[in-house]
Amino acid sequence: MASSANVMRDPTGKRLKFFSRYFDQFSQGVNLFAQNLQFLNNIYCFPPLPIIGLVLKYLEQQELDCVLILPATNDSWVNLVSAYIVDLEVISKPFCTKAFTTLNNSGKKVPKKYPFSMLAVKLCFKNTPSLLQHLL
Repeated sequence: MASSANVMRDPTGKRLKFFSRYFDQFSQGVNLFAQNLQFLNNIYCFPPLPIIGLVLKYLEQQELDCVLILPATNDSWVNLVSAYIVDLEVISKPFCTKAFTTLNNSGKKVPKKYPFSMLAVKLCFKNTPSLLQHLL
């Protein structure tokens, strides 16, 4: 869920593999939801806020371990995250201007502020958590 312009890089500067919304010569494919992701390990995803629930359900279906960047909000998908969470770290507090950037129309990086804390959440969808097994 990236593009050539915003793809994350490893410590050596090499682009990480990514899926894009539209055709991109460097992407592994178009439309995350049309991909078989089961061959991937330890994925990272920063989904657009309106489709977080869809992304979570898709990653659960694909049984992937992942790290997602998520807002600290009380949305409908929070229970799903709670069922599979392994670890969590706060990346930024509300209205922080130092953690995220976006590009303006002229290509200049500008701070991106969110009105809530942003979290890095590690989820394990490969194995049903032991407490969740009692509910199934």
